[in-house]
Amino acid sequence: MKKLRELFPITQELVYLNTAASSPLSSPVKEAVEACLQDQLRYAGLKYQEKRDERQAAVRRKLAHLIGASPDEIAILRNTGEGLSAVASGLDWKEGDNVVTNDLEHPTNMYPWMNLEDRFGVEVRIVPATEGRVPSEDLFAAADDRTRVIALSFVEFSNGFRHDLQTIGSFCRQKGIYLVVDAVQALGVLEFDVNRSKVDFLSAGAFKWLLGPVGTSCFYCRQELLDRLWLTHPGPRGMVPSDSGRLLDYRFAPRPTAERFEGGSKNYLGIYGFDAGLDIIEQAGVENIEKHVLRLTGLLVSRLQDKGYRILSSLDPKERSGIISFSHPRHDAAQLVQRLLDSRIVVAWREGAIRVSIHLYNNEEDVERLIEALP
Repeated sequence: MKKLRELFPITQELVYLNTAASSPLSSPVKEAVEACLQDQLRYAGLKYQEKRDERQAAVRRKLAHLIGASPDEIAILRNTGEGLSAVASGLDWKEGDNVVTNDLEHPTNMYPWMNLEDRFGVEVRIVPATEGRVPSEDLFAAADDRTRVIALSFVEFSNGFRHDLQTIGSFCRQKGIYLVVDAVQALGVLEFDVNRSKVDFLSAGAFKWLLGPVGTSCFYCRQELLDRLWLTHPGPRGMVPSDSGRLLDYRFAPRPTAERFEGGSKNYLGIYGFDAGLDIIEQAGVENIEKHVLRLTGLLVSRLQDKGYRILSSLDPKERSGIISFSHPRHDAAQLVQRLLDSRIVVAWREGAIRVSIHLYNNEEDVERLIEALP
């Protein structure tokens, strides 16, 4: 990972341990965004359209490879919430249906479901976490024959708890429940396969572990379920072009792929950058990234415990991720975050604790500098 670290200029200036908020910009991503501007400047018109279409196809192909899907099951949207809302607003709800989730979820994966309560009479069942964990059995106990969706994050944002998606996915598929996953804290750092985990819908923004810019995201819809979602934002780019090629030849014919969810004009600057970020992930290999990150988080946990800090993340290897949350009985977390920032070490304050998130550009020296700066 040493050579890849050099692609991130911020590592020369700061100890950056906050990917769970946003990844730093890499040189290749910056250059790709600039290339988009140059393409538009030079070509405009049809040739620019061809170039941007090539980039979109590349992003779909790379995302599909990353999660074990088909490119036809991938849409490029703007953010995680847009994909989750496409599912929440697109399903055919009946009064009395329910959604099962948990109280560690980011608001992005809560509000689309809560929005259904008054509109359709859908109940949102929020399973409480126990010591920072949400056992799969607790989710199953909350479900019944009116449960339409189990909605959760692959990795929870505040403490890095990793759900057992294979077990949950098998339960959902057996019961006829849709499994909807917010994967923004997992894609790009943890190995993952939508088919093995039996995920039905997935959404993840590009600007965290996928190393892309803000304003682009991955949305996965299982091929068999494309027609199960009403289009809430239909647009011309989501439709099959008319045979005549005339825009005024109106025909409501959604594409037979996930492109139907993309609607109209897109963030092409972001798509160029997204493509470059995915190249870095592919170059490193997500299996190598996961090993590297889990080794560093293991080192961090050990050093924090030696120094008297309480680990708030799960220590079960199967439930760990790139995020570690911790606190100290005598030191205020918010003050410690500011103290670290004063030492040019960037972490986050989340839910009353210190959150550290480690990615491929971090190394042992970053961990040791963090430990040395903590009281």
